[in-house]
Formats: sequence, structure tokens, C-alpha cells
Amino acid sequence: MPQPVTPVANTWPSSFTTAADGDLVNGADCLAEMQDYANALQYLKDRGEGVKAYTRLVQMAPAVASFFAFTAIGGPTSTAMGWSQTTSGGILTVPLLLPEGNTLAKITGLNVAFHPKVAGRAGLPATQPSVKIWKQIGDGSAGRVQVGPTATLASGSVVAYEAPQTLNIAVGGGGEVINNSYQYYAEFSGESDGGANFQAGLLVPWMRVTSSPS
Repeated sequence: MPQPVTPVANTWPSSFTTAADGDLVNGADCLAEMQDYANALQYLKDRGEGVKAYTRLVQMAPAVASFFAFTAIGGPTSTAMGWSQTTSGGILTVPLLLPEGNTLAKITGLNVAFHPKVAGRAGLPATQPSVKIWKQIGDGSAGRVQVGPTATLASGSVVAYEAPQTLNIAVGGGGEVINNSYQYYAEFSGESDGGANFQAGLLVPWMRVTSSPS
């Protein structure tokens, strides 16, 4: 009866042993040999394209990022680079570079760094910044779908709010399998306030998207 061979992840055989010409072999010998090959193939798959973590620097993508009430700043001699919020309620949308996995890789998370303007404002803005991951069919034939949860800042004081910040999204279930039919992008919503507690100048210097083997 045929014996199934199940590969063992993250296992590279110490050696491969095959029967020499003319040797007598039995089923156990063949099974052991096939197990080594199966383990090796699984090991290589686990270290394919999907295992890489990709970093997308927002300030390097002015031609492909879209934005409302954000402006690109910085240059070769600048001490601050990225995107700066100019108006209350600003939204920054950035495409995410992902491996061409299509069932072989998963999107697992997103990190975004930002720094609200240090202005000594009287109180916290009515709405603090947040970030989401979206996916949408490339030809626009279907509506967008959110990937993972929304990450929202929840600072309790002005001093805490005006410090450098990060928001992190972890996609549940160990990640979502990448579908090449979709385009994936991050949507960062800046601070919002109808009064003096909004201060222009919130800076987003970078975002980082992570992926792993499926």
C-alpha cells in the first residue's frame, strides 16, 4: 500500500542517501529517501519570496501615493523627510509592495511611524491618527475590503500625544494569503479637530509592511 510522505517544516537533511546501482532496496529505504527530499522542498519553500519583510519609505513614493491635506517634504539635504499634514482630517494613501505570492505568501502586518507637531496645544485633537490596510481588485470592478483591524492612537495627554509615535497592525490568523488580483494599500488618517487643537505639521516618515510564507 502506498505510504504518504508529509514534509517537516524548517528541516534540512544532513545528507541525502540513495541506493547504488544493483543494491537491493525495500519500502522503508524508499520512504526514508523520499522523506529527505520532501523536507528539503518544504525548507526551500519556507524561505521563498514570502519570507521577506518589505519596507516602504513613504517619502520615496510621491508619484504613486495619493493624499488629501498632506504634502511631500524633504530632499537630499533635509533633516526631515516624509509626508506632512497640512489640514485637519488629512488622509494619506500608500501602495504596499508585496511579493508575487498568490497563495505562497501572506501579508502579516503594517507599522507606521509619525510625529505630531509639538505645539503646546491646549488639549488633544478630537480625533487622533489611525491607519488601515485595504485591498481592492486592480481594475476597480469591486469595492475595497479591509485587511486586519484598524490601529488608532489613544494618547491620554498632550505631552504623550506630541511625542514620536508608531501604530501597528497585526493581521489575524497569522496573516492573510496574498491574492495577485488585488492591490493592497495603507490608509493613514491624520489628526482631526475643528478648533485650535489641530496643529499642521504632523510628519509621517515611513511605513513598513511585513509578509511571510503561507
